[in-house]
Amino acid sequence: LAAPAWRGVDLPRGDGGPVLLIPGFLAGDQSLSVMATWLRRLGWFAVGLVVLQGVVGGLRVLLDQRHIDMVNTSVGRLFAMLHAFLAQTFVCALIALAVACSRPWIERNAGLSAPPSERVRRLGLWCVALFFMQLIIAAVVRHSFAGLAIPTFPYSTAENGLLPAVWNFSVVIQLAHRIMAALIGGMILLLGHFLWRERAAAPLLRGSGLLLVGLIALQITLGAQIIWTGRSVSMTTGHVLLGALTLAATFLVTFVLHRCSLEIPAGTAP
Repeated sequence: LAAPAWRGVDLPRGDGGPVLLIPGFLAGDQSLSVMATWLRRLGWFAVGLVVLQGVVGGLRVLLDQRHIDMVNTSVGRLFAMLHAFLAQTFVCALIALAVACSRPWIERNAGLSAPPSERVRRLGLWCVALFFMQLIIAAVVRHSFAGLAIPTFPYSTAENGLLPAVWNFSVVIQLAHRIMAALIGGMILLLGHFLWRERAAAPLLRGSGLLLVGLIALQITLGAQIIWTGRSVSMTTGHVLLGALTLAATFLVTFVLHRCSLEIPAGTAP
């Protein structure tokens, strides 16, 4: 099982045809375990997230009465922040499972005629990482009631100042949320630009970059509307839902861009 052949090293690519596996024929059952390891790990990871979600959800309810004055929230709400992060992680895990088992991924290389450039793949990873950081910040904003800590937009004061006149925890976390939104917007623009120029990607995959740009522009617009409308229920709900959708879409595009590196071990020819 330690032989490089089990990892596909120096072996030709298959043609997509069916393969018959007969346990026990010229080999024991253990020899077949290597081929299913990555799927099993991904599946158990998703199951583990569900179990952890249940535990965190229970702690969120049980500890909601314990207040933390410094950040104007409760211990239960801290677990609610973690709950939000785990929920989005679980969505991304489900997307990975569904896409990796789909026909386009298996038979048509997920719309990739060749491995995409390292630049566009790294940009995708950075965008996903920034989105998860923003998710954590947004959860803190929501559960520490800091949504209107800075009641003006795009400026931080009524006198058009870039920085707030008064500083406290709520103001700092709200300002961090805005700065991160601007950073993500710039990174998504770069990803969309270079993805559109990526010759290895099919037209649908290249066009997905434009979709991401549109989603992030709408997300920032809804964020501004929350301030301008004094946290309108419809605007706030739309902002949360669209944020989850934008993260999921960015993860999907990034996951597809890494198809070749996921399916072909390092050191093998595509």
